[in-house]
Amino acid sequence: GFGLGLGLDLLIHVAFGLLLLGGAQGKEYDGDRLTGSLTDAVEVTFAVRLFNATGAVGFGSGRNGDVVPLWPLRSGDDVSSLLDGIGRRVAVVLDEERLTRDTLEALVASGNIGGVVVLDGDGVVSDIDDAGAAYSPAGASESTSAIPDASNTPYDESYSWNPFGSGLAYANFDFPMVSVSGSTADSLKGHADDNRRGGIGGSRLWMADFELYFGPYDDTTDSATCLQWRNADGNLSPRCAPLGGQSSWATFGPVDARDKVFGVCNMDASALFHDAAAGANAAAASVLTLLTAADLLADSGVNLDALPLQIALAAFQGEAWGRIGSRAFARDISNFTCAHDAPAGAGYVQVPGVCLDPVHPEGAFRNVSIDAVRYAVAVDQVGRSATGDLYVHGTEAAESFPLLRNLTSYDGVETGVAGNGALPPTPLTSLAAVAQAVGVAAPRGVVLAGYGASGYVDGAHGSRFDVAARVNVTTVANAAVVLARALLLAAADGEGAYADPAAVAGVIGAPDEAALQELLDCLTGDWLCTPMQDYWNAGYTDLQQYLGLSFGLITSDPPTFYTGIFTAGSFGQPVVQHRQGAANVVYGTFARSDGNFSLEDDYVYTYPGVLEEYIRVRLTDAGTRYNSGSYALRANATSDGACEGYQSCPNCPAQDAYWASGAAASNVSMECLPSGACACPVAFHHLALDPGIRRQSQPSAFEVALALNHKTRTRIRT
Repeated sequence: GFGLGLGLDLLIHVAFGLLLLGGAQGKEYDGDRLTGSLTDAVEVTFAVRLFNATGAVGFGSGRNGDVVPLWPLRSGDDVSSLLDGIGRRVAVVLDEERLTRDTLEALVASGNIGGVVVLDGDGVVSDIDDAGAAYSPAGASESTSAIPDASNTPYDESYSWNPFGSGLAYANFDFPMVSVSGSTADSLKGHADDNRRGGIGGSRLWMADFELYFGPYDDTTDSATCLQWRNADGNLSPRCAPLGGQSSWATFGPVDARDKVFGVCNMDASALFHDAAAGANAAAASVLTLLTAADLLADSGVNLDALPLQIALAAFQGEAWGRIGSRAFARDISNFTCAHDAPAGAGYVQVPGVCLDPVHPEGAFRNVSIDAVRYAVAVDQVGRSATGDLYVHGTEAAESFPLLRNLTSYDGVETGVAGNGALPPTPLTSLAAVAQAVGVAAPRGVVLAGYGASGYVDGAHGSRFDVAARVNVTTVANAAVVLARALLLAAADGEGAYADPAAVAGVIGAPDEAALQELLDCLTGDWLCTPMQDYWNAGYTDLQQYLGLSFGLITSDPPTFYTGIFTAGSFGQPVVQHRQGAANVVYGTFARSDGNFSLEDDYVYTYPGVLEEYIRVRLTDAGTRYNSGSYALRANATSDGACEGYQSCPNCPAQDAYWASGAAASNVSMECLPSGACACPVAFHHLALDPGIRRQSQPSAFEVALALNHKTRTRIRT
């Protein structure tokens, strides 16, 4: 918790995430803690400490908390001399536009900083896009952002793509930091001003009580230490949880034997205050582009099954933290071993490939191979462009790369090649890195972005200022068109009518910008809005029918694109629920020695996040709505009217050409879409967990196994 109080006379006390205001006499501060009964509660947001493979980053109080006076940083104050001669640690109260790395480091240099209280304003900073402003707490390059090692790709990761980046998000501080807004911000600013007027030695001082301990500041703890902590009995008792969740990916039609062209993006973003990771340009614009491109392809009338390559789409989770999701996916399609296969028919739609050890309830990824990923088109930060144009950064020079040449033949698309072998860090980087590590040809690819060779144009990248008002929906619409064209051109692989850029332009229409704006407002403002809720609710209904129970919804208002922690239950970890007598036992991995899996009594499943499930069901809709030739991917419910969950849907028609594992689809159930139609499952979740972490039989317990990671190094975040 975080508490504030007036030593000797008045009190403000704060519990975990809440600020409690009140007043009383000297008993309120005993020199150690603030106490008192006359309180009102108001909310605060706090920054936390994270751990990686080499140590800690972030903010936090001491183990026993910190009690310090409030002190204002006023407009025009010289930060370097603010705390000179003050003689004690204080909590500095500052406006959000003063929160930069330079400010914090100047306060640290004074030796008197005991905490920071950020006054959350209107989210508008006039000079945020000035190159020297450095409001972006992300790193300037991936090698400064991805700790401890980023040298595992074929591209130059020292290239400074983010000219606004200060690296503040990867620094470590020995004091706590909270954010307050509205009337609370006004009150705390007034209290800090009162302290300064009365002087640090005055008889009345408003005090801040921070009880925000998130682990040690020093280098005694890293991710391996806290994940593998054991109690006095020698049993695993982790002191932290890894970051992660579930990525969402799909193919047009069930996975078949053709090589693949992937359209990829991230679905997450970050900020110093994780609950304030607005991610409008960093995440929402990319997700919106991917989903809109899927719809444009589905509605193009092109028989996508007749193309030489199969089109696949993926939105990866945890990309802001060392590309967790894309590295995990690339690793698994290059080298996955299942020690305990589930019997045929496991899982709620019975798609072949379900694995119990390690647990993967949706095993369609096992039918994709890294050497079959021929092309990849990544989307990054397309919601802002300094010129209105879009840029394509290629893995090869345009003169030797037909896809790059074809894309830059369209109006408003420019070449963004940076030189020096540099490529913006995206999921394409992960696919190429793993391909190189296992000795196969890396995918030929491009990054479609709102910035060129000089780097990012969004000064709010990685910060709370990355809000929807800064996104140009017209640029997003244009990006969706370019992405759809790129995927169709690549899937033609130089053959047939759609190897011609003009022919492709003729079948890919323009999206409805009003509808895109509505969905952008949903993605950044309210995940309970109808355009999103219809889809994630359909997916959750299917899962609840399979499990025979209902469960609560976890979201935030406004939503955050922060990845979140990875644990069992409602935080992303897939599990096996195994009947043992009258009891159900939950496993994080289900080895052969744990017993036989019963289709009647046991369950294997993942509880995905709202955004993760929304994206998956949207991709199912597009991936079964296209012109699929003679294969029926849609059907009516088995009863009159619209389907109500997958149990009212028929099975997919049997066809050995699909489900590349060779298993016929005759026992694969369709799932229920928001439209009331039934559709064959073509979209799935995939585990977004750092490849250097191995799950244990005990749910939410993990082993750090660096050998699982290519080049044996990892960017584990906990």
